Amino acid sequence: MNEVLKTIQYPQLETILAMAKIGHSKDDDNGMHLERIQKYTYVLTKELQKTEKFKDTINDEFVANVTAGSFLHDM
Repeated sequence: MNEVLKTIQYPQLETILAMAKIGHSKDDDNGMHLERIQKYTYVLTKELQKTEKFKDTINDEFVANVTAGSFLHDM
């Protein structure tokens, strides 16, 4: 997964993560929630990428963007 996220600039990724963590800062049950959602999103988009329907639509850049953006799923 990390190789896919390399297409997103590090400062952008850190900004997204910081915003997401602020949103979850009052949630004591958060734990590794953001990281789990990111992994689920990565796996789902990689699997969709393999399908006939989405193979021409979902490329590695798309996977990276959706995976990074998954941190903001509650915003």
